[in-house]
Amino acid sequence: MPHGTLPGSDMAEVPILAWTGVVDPEWIDLNDHMSSAEYARLFHPNTGALFRRIGICPEYIRTRRLTVFQREFRLSYERELRLGDQIEIRSFLVAHDAKRIHHAHELWHREKGFRAAFVEYMSLHVDMETRRLAPFPEDVMERLDALALSFAAVAPPAGVGQAIGIRARRQ
Repeated sequence: MPHGTLPGSDMAEVPILAWTGVVDPEWIDLNDHMSSAEYARLFHPNTGALFRRIGICPEYIRTRRLTVFQREFRLSYERELRLGDQIEIRSFLVAHDAKRIHHAHELWHREKGFRAAFVEYMSLHVDMETRRLAPFPEDVMERLDALALSFAAVAPPAGVGQAIGIRARRQ
């Protein structure tokens, strides 16, 4: 787990402040900035802040034998981060249905106030015994619905749902 803190879990507080920390020396590459691989290593474990808000945690997985799998993700690098930069991850619930959660996370430079990177995931709710999609239990759906209401007042992060591609040039 990266060095940093995991803030509280107030359901009404959105976006979710998932993590705060500092760019570590181990994350710096030969270009003297944070390595692209480290962004994914930083984002992935900190998606847990959003899942904990809806009751999906290690105990949930152990006792209910239900979990979430990441179906796909898209990561966009926007600005470089350097050694010692103060950073934070902000998490967003974008959409959900009975078996899926679309969520997004932004990595921000805390002192300079810019977004350095963005990632979005499609996560699937899975029964650990059958290894198949399973509907969220009622209590989790209630929490998801409540969290979605909180996020309804917040604009989704820029870039949500965009496809990767090269636009044709106008001649």
